[in-house]
Amino acid sequence: MFKDIDMGTVAITALIGAMVVWAAKQTAKAAVDGVKEVGEAINPLNDENVFNKGATNAYQNITGSDQSMGADLYDYMHPDTFREPTKEEIQAGVKKYGRIEYLKMVDKARQEANDKPWYKKVF
Repeated sequence: MFKDIDMGTVAITALIGAMVVWAAKQTAKAAVDGVKEVGEAINPLNDENVFNKGATNAYQNITGSDQSMGADLYDYMHPDTFREPTKEEIQAGVKKYGRIEYLKMVDKARQEANDKPWYKKVF
């Protein structure tokens, strides 16, 4: 029964079978990698997903901002109400009130600005 089978044919058939198995494995691996990439592109927890990128680009084009909408909203709700005095303002304040008294005034203003809740800083 096996005497009629040519060993060359068996070798070629085995080689073709191995190539088919290898090609199927590579195709499956590529498909899994593709699914992973698509999954990351639409993952809502990924800040680089296509929806977030699209919304951020639209927001930046409309407003001219270089930040995301969330960053601008945070900045709006947490404004810096205290501005550090300039060198000239410090010199004038020290001259008018004295060094110690002026520094106390600046520290008090800084503390009061930091103690206010965000809604009192904004409105």
